[in-house]
Amino acid sequence: MLAVPTAGTIIRATRNFRRIKQDPFAKAVGISVSTLYRLEHDDPRVQLPVIARAARELNLEFDMRTGTITPPPDVPFAAYGSDELDSLELLPPVPAIPEWTVEICASAWIDIPICQLDPDDPQQRAVIEAGRFRLRIVGKCMEPDYQDGQVIEFQLIRWDHATPLEIGADYVVCRSDGMATFKRLVKVDEDTLSLAALNQRDYPGLLVVHRQEVVRLARVAFRLVGPPPARVPRIAVPK
Repeated sequence: MLAVPTAGTIIRATRNFRRIKQDPFAKAVGISVSTLYRLEHDDPRVQLPVIARAARELNLEFDMRTGTITPPPDVPFAAYGSDELDSLELLPPVPAIPEWTVEICASAWIDIPICQLDPDDPQQRAVIEAGRFRLRIVGKCMEPDYQDGQVIEFQLIRWDHATPLEIGADYVVCRSDGMATFKRLVKVDEDTLSLAALNQRDYPGLLVVHRQEVVRLARVAFRLVGPPPARVPRIAVPK
């Protein structure tokens, strides 16, 4: 029987598999690289709140009562024995995941090319095949959890309008007119979903969408850290 990986092992394997370097990850968690090393090697001196912050940065489920982390589905078990990025070259290649830059605060609803996926478009076909896409977000309406310039990876989810959605989770919601929004789900009624920006000081209020308008949903899979590249094409946002 295979042993269940420890919290530190899961964090190390997930960070390595997602190609996240130690320095930017430690900075995002608010710790030193030496503390990150101790965390990833299960040093008992590392406190639970620090482990919780590291797990949250990778969008991992952490149980504060037991100190355990649920292994993420995108990381193969073989990765748990890998300390370095170079040793992951023998793992199956990660499929190319399309990335777009989006001004998420420009208006309530914006144009994201995942709402009406076209299999004849190479990038959109890649989304269909991988079931994932990435957005480099521009704007501060989802701070403090999502920073301006940060890359977020989303997982397409199956939703038949009867499947429960998780209150407090963050979704890209697509309407039938091809427009989308990235917000936190705060309320679910029989006929509507209520969404909100995390930065309620500057972007107050709720955005309500009728269930029959929703054609596709994607949930945050994990956050990538690091500075944005020099040039990334932006999606045109309707005025």
